[in-house]
Amino acid sequence: MARRLSPMTQLLARVQTWCGISISAGGGITHIVLRDHPIARFPTPETLEVVLCGSIRDQVRRDPDDLPDGVWPLDDASRLIVDLTQPGGMEEAVRSLLNAYLLAEHPAARDWWLRPEHLAADPTCEKLAVEVEHFRQQARAVGA
Repeated sequence: MARRLSPMTQLLARVQTWCGISISAGGGITHIVLRDHPIARFPTPETLEVVLCGSIRDQVRRDPDDLPDGVWPLDDASRLIVDLTQPGGMEEAVRSLLNAYLLAEHPAARDWWLRPEHLAADPTCEKLAVEVEHFRQQARAVGA
């Protein structure tokens, strides 16, 4: 029987081939890094926290209900939490990562990475885990 790759491993296999992307694993949390700036991190092998910027951020602010199940905006849509096991989750993660990647090419672009103060406030993703569980409980309550 073939071994199945975790969603994190599948996503990393896609994005680590992008020019300038590196993977950093420190403190038990894996980060996707572009030009020395983290643009995403994996609280678990099934979930991704990714920066939300540019036109996609504006789109999510206007209509957050257009996001697939298992994708939740945080902090005035400056970040997304993505359950990579949900239908559409992997695609939304790639879309958001590619958006940050492309925005980083513009010299005047700002806010295309996760802020250092945000990362320092929750380095082990414990607070993020509470948020994810809260969203999942809401989703279960709606589905019940």
